[in-house]
Amino acid sequence: MVVVVTFIRHGESEDNPKGIWAGWKDAPLSKLGERQAAALAKSKTLPNPPITAIHASPLLRARATGLAIHAAHPHVPFTEHLSLREHCFGDAEGHKWVPTLPTEFASFEEACAAGVYPIPKTRSQKFPGETSESFEDLRVRAREAVREVVLPYLNRGVEGEGEGKEGIQAHVVIASHGHCITEMIGALHELDPDAAPREDVWMYNTAWMRLELSPKDPSVKTIDPNNPPPLNVKETHTNQREHLDGVEPHVEEEKSEESQASEEARAFFGGGVAIR
Repeated sequence: MVVVVTFIRHGESEDNPKGIWAGWKDAPLSKLGERQAAALAKSKTLPNPPITAIHASPLLRARATGLAIHAAHPHVPFTEHLSLREHCFGDAEGHKWVPTLPTEFASFEEACAAGVYPIPKTRSQKFPGETSESFEDLRVRAREAVREVVLPYLNRGVEGEGEGKEGIQAHVVIASHGHCITEMIGALHELDPDAAPREDVWMYNTAWMRLELSPKDPSVKTIDPNNPPPLNVKETHTNQREHLDGVEPHVEEEKSEESQASEEARAFFGGGVAIR
């Protein structure tokens, strides 16, 4: 009983090159993001093993990325889930990304009150705003997403036919966002008592990571997603982006937005550096 889970970060959004906090701010894919998603859909490696289901965040950038894959595999069911949305940055969304606390402010809270939003430095720290989430809040939601989206596949066969090649029961593709994927992978590692914590995930736009899940006790045939047994969680692929080798980078008419952000911000939002 093995379930393969492939996490895909969305293509570049129109907000990514601007160096602003996006979160639930619903920007569509940029022209480059559309090319990235189209290239991913043509990948021969992604659908090996064959994809059983595609799940996506309903935010435009992730939804469009998931739908690009769905268009290449139209027989595969496609489902959206609110639990797969990106980290909500509250009042910071739409404002300039700031890597560190500026020296003129004594605290993170003082900076936010002045409309300056540096990267939170602890898992409990978060921006102001009614729906804003800390990393701890996001981990709670990620656990819910794992229970809702991933674990039920441990009870299903591929298209109702039981285990397929090499005992693989399902291959689930999840199109989501950098922080949400980070926390979902961390939540899955929590289910494996032998796994080291995994909280340093980073991914380029449309890059993918793959995990294999199975019960540690091979005699287990069904599980309760709300109370799963100990699992084996094995990471088999990390930050895969070979499909982007032939993708044309920003052409001249697309560079005006990119020039608004620093190199550091473009690297952060494009996946060139660790999420945190």
